[in-house]
Amino acid sequence: MSEKSPNNLFVRLSAKQDAPPWALGETILALLVLGIATILIGSVIAASSSPNALNPEPISLVFGWLIGLVIVIAFVLVRWRRTKEKFDALALGASNWSPLLAILIGIAAIFTANVLAGYGSGNFTAFAPLQGIDQTQFGQILLAALFLLVQAVAEGLIFWGIILPRLRASTGAKMGLVLTVAVFAAYYYLVFGERLGDGLSLWYGVIAPLIVGFTLASVRVWSNSTRTAILAQIGVGIGVMIALIVV
Repeated sequence: MSEKSPNNLFVRLSAKQDAPPWALGETILALLVLGIATILIGSVIAASSSPNALNPEPISLVFGWLIGLVIVIAFVLVRWRRTKEKFDALALGASNWSPLLAILIGIAAIFTANVLAGYGSGNFTAFAPLQGIDQTQFGQILLAALFLLVQAVAEGLIFWGIILPRLRASTGAKMGLVLTVAVFAAYYYLVFGERLGDGLSLWYGVIAPLIVGFTLASVRVWSNSTRTAILAQIGVGIGVMIALIVV
């Protein structure tokens, strides 16, 4: 019987992960920076740019999160550029995957997640961070699109570039992937999903992120490229914008 191809997804997901040149402590630091930038800094900026500081407008929250995520990108690029070994291990170089394929997988993932969340909750609604965005306002649509692009890069660097390889090396290939996806979903719920309220928070704040997170993590492992995973998450954002405009 022939051996399984190393290009098989399930073989790749089970394959041993080489340890990246950063420790678990630095991995946790990167996650903390992401949390502080979105929950604390993002909220402060949203409150200061909204007429009602105690109840910021949805577009103000998107603006605050956008600024916070820009800070995250700057943090990672500065800190991980200190050595060539660390920066190379982020796997931001080109891969043998077609960028279009990665984007299409991301679009398929968010459409699947939203359909399941819609049927599960009985309410087809917008992507959690974009709840309340006025689809008739071009400025808000443009800011939402910019936010989704920056979100893909920032979250891609943290979750698929830093956390995933570290946890897969430390806890085992499969367990590390499961833990990373769980952390991704927990972060998503705390920052974006919790404010959806009963009925929606479970499906759009937990279930949908789990589906998207598993897809993106699988793309990262299969392609061995954080850049490809980021492109897939950009595809997620494209799907979100299509749903926001059309629905």
